[in-house]
Amino acid sequence: MIREYHYVVEPDLAESTIPDWASKLVGTVVRIAVVLHSAEATDLPWATPIDQDTALRAIRIGKYYLEHARVALAGIAEKPIAKDVEILGEYIQLHRVVEISRRDLHQDHRSRFKRAEDLDPALDRLRDLGWLRLETGARRSEAIRVNPQVHVREDAFARVPHHELESAAYAH
Repeated sequence: MIREYHYVVEPDLAESTIPDWASKLVGTVVRIAVVLHSAEATDLPWATPIDQDTALRAIRIGKYYLEHARVALAGIAEKPIAKDVEILGEYIQLHRVVEISRRDLHQDHRSRFKRAEDLDPALDRLRDLGWLRLETGARRSEAIRVNPQVHVREDAFARVPHHELESAAYAH
């Protein structure tokens, strides 16, 4: 019964918005079936096979588990950009950055931005705010040039209204 569930649900989970988590669903359903079976079969549960009714109950619980995860993890997937913009802006000011390579900026923030491309929404927003200019060099490396006006006043970043840092168009 659970094997058939695996073949039915696995292709859908691969296309899920939470594929890493969803790939563990079938294993979770198997563990739930074992717990239900063990709770009901008081005499040597390991010696008797799990019946179809127990497997169906485990699958039902697994479906609830999946829906709960989709709702709970939806907010995580939609990380607001304002905090990313704020972190990069503060870094630029604190280190008085005039120019930095995209690679170096990523290396300095790799705990927050797993891939260099993850910087793009925040960099685009800072560019739109007039903080920086992105330039592609001869070796296809991207240089980030900071507007000198950013360093004129220490509180330049604080003067940008928070609602201007956030933009639905830049959500990732």
